[in-house]
Amino acid sequence: MGRRHLKLIVVLVWLAAFGTPQQAFARDFGPFQGKVVDAATKEPVEGVVVLVEWSQIHFFSGSTFYDAQETLTDKQGAFLIPGIWVLNPWAHVSVEANIIVYKSGYQAIETGLFASWSQQINETLDYVLTIEDGKPTLMLKKLPLEERKRIGTPGGVAGIPSEKVELLIKEINKERRFLGWGEVGPVRR
Repeated sequence: MGRRHLKLIVVLVWLAAFGTPQQAFARDFGPFQGKVVDAATKEPVEGVVVLVEWSQIHFFSGSTFYDAQETLTDKQGAFLIPGIWVLNPWAHVSVEANIIVYKSGYQAIETGLFASWSQQINETLDYVLTIEDGKPTLMLKKLPLEERKRIGTPGGVAGIPSEKVELLIKEINKERRFLGWGEVGPVRR
């Protein structure tokens, strides 16, 4: 068996065992924009925290924090996350993007972020109302007090530096104060 065949076998075994990293394209890093409305009234909701967190996926298991950005919705419920700049978006990088959409008094949306929301609408995404010009309209469900106490607040901020989630921590603490619970995380005032 020649050296060339041995190299080919090693590469094939590596790919079979560990898979190939997903190629990250510029669209996977942003920008992301959409709108948030009240699920019952379909009216825009102002002041909703929208957080996008990117994680580096490891071959063997787990992931590590890569970056995060957050913003608040405007009077029309619109949001824009500019995205992150990647030195070489064509390089093989295995990155996962997640989104948290949250406002005190509403049930949080915590899910993966999709480069093309329209491709995901056929799945059971009950919080996606419509897709207009490729942008999602996300529905937030207002919760009665008992359900707010039972469900609690989003928990997806572990491992993200506090300066990257200041708006979300403030909104979580607003809800926790309302419910009579203690505050979480450091918040700069």
